[in-house]
Amino acid sequence: MDDCSFEDEFDTGLSLSFALNSTADIYLNGCSFQNNSASSLKISGNSVRLNISNSSFANNTLHNVNDTLFAMSTKDLQVPQMSRFTVNFSNVTVSQNSCPGHACFKIVAGINVKLMLEMDQVSFENNQAGESILDVHGSSNTYVEFKSTQFRTNAGRAINLHDGSTLKLQITKATFYENEIGERRNGGAVSVSGFTQKAFVSLLRSDFISNKAAANGGACVFYDMFLLILDIESCQFVQNEVCISGGALSVGSNYR
Repeated sequence: MDDCSFEDEFDTGLSLSFALNSTADIYLNGCSFQNNSASSLKISGNSVRLNISNSSFANNTLHNVNDTLFAMSTKDLQVPQMSRFTVNFSNVTVSQNSCPGHACFKIVAGINVKLMLEMDQVSFENNQAGESILDVHGSSNTYVEFKSTQFRTNAGRAINLHDGSTLKLQITKATFYENEIGERRNGGAVSVSGFTQKAFVSLLRSDFISNKAAANGGACVFYDMFLLILDIESCQFVQNEVCISGGALSVGSNYR
C-alpha cells in the first residue's frame, strides 16, 4: 500500500487480521496516520512480515486506555508450531501523540514466536504514554535492532523489552534525550527485564542525555534475567537522573 492516509478516525484506522495458518506480507510506504482518536494500526496473525517506510504517526490523541497507535499480536499466544514476526520500520516519524494506556507502540508475541524488529532512521518525539513509548514482550526468541533512531522529549520510558526467553538487542548511533518515567518505575530510556534464558545487549556509539526515572536506572535498567551479557562501546551518558540507584545505568536481580 502506497501513499495512504488515515485521518480524523474515531475507530481503528487500519485493522488487519490473518488466519492462524497463513503468512501475511504487509507493505506500507508513504502513509500518514494523523489526528485520530483511536488506534491507527492493528495487526493480528501468527506469521507476519511487516514493512513500514517513509510514513508518519502524528498528532493522534487516543481516548481509550486500551488503544495504542500501533499494535501487533499473535492470534493464539499458545500456538503449537514455531511462527515468526518480522517487523521493519524505516524513515518513520512518530510525534505529538498522546497514548493514555500502557504504550503507544506495542508488540505482543506468543511463546513459540520468533520476533525480529528493526528500526532504521525512526524518530519518536514529544509523545506521551502511560508507561512506555514502545513496549515489546512475550516472544520466545527476540531480536531487536535500532539504527540511527531517536527518542526525544517523550513523557514515558522510550523502550521496554520484557518477559521472553532469549533476547538480542543492538542499539547503534541512537539518541535518547529527555525521556522520563515516573511513579517509581525503572529506566527512563531503556528497560530490559524478565528474560528467562539469555539476554545479549549491545549499546554502540549512542547518546543518553537528560533522561529521568523515578526508581532505578536514569537512562537504562537491566534486571530479573537468568543471564545478561552487556556490551557498551563509545556511548555518552550525560546528566541522567534517578531517585534510587544508577543515574546512568542500573543492573539488578529484581526491581519489581
